[in-house]
Amino acid sequence: MALTFRQVRHFIATAEAGQVSGAAAGLNVTQSAVTASIKALEAELGRKLFDRHSNGVTLTFEGQQFMQRARAIEASVSDAMRGPHRWGTQVDGTVEVAVSYTVAGYFLPPLLSRFWRAFPGITVRLHEYERDALEHSLVSGSVDAAVMLVSNLHDRASIRSHLLLRSRRRLWACANHPLLHKDSVRLAVDLDPFLA
Repeated sequence: MALTFRQVRHFIATAEAGQVSGAAAGLNVTQSAVTASIKALEAELGRKLFDRHSNGVTLTFEGQQFMQRARAIEASVSDAMRGPHRWGTQVDGTVEVAVSYTVAGYFLPPLLSRFWRAFPGITVRLHEYERDALEHSLVSGSVDAAVMLVSNLHDRASIRSHLLLRSRRRLWACANHPLLHKDSVRLAVDLDPFLA
């Protein structure tokens, strides 16, 4: 059986969500369809791509290596699909984009790379702001767009967003912290005593 683009999409969605159920919901397909895709992909590659555990999945070393190739496949297909609409036309101009330090360092480089492949005539001017100033610059119109975390927006009514990627929440604690002995941690219940 040959590798399919559906398998690649299901793999990427599962890796990003950290759960098969979350990937299925994001792709609007059944959980069994995602599970079957991943099993078929692992069989085709002859490698285990995910470690399964009680609260989701994480990439194995082989899965992390395949993730780089999967993203390249996804970007190539995306470019190919946009190509016919762009042939014969060149889009030029400048776009002002606000970013936070975290986004600029960890999330922006692959997004910019894909954007520049799709729109080589566009100049992107980046403006790095603290969290509140970033949101204000977007709402006030001093920038055209922002690449930002949306989990803590103050003015949701004034901002329209498109999800580029989902990042799993992680709890960081010292080596002997009592929360490290739990299989899962819920913010409202488990952390309240420590935040009080």
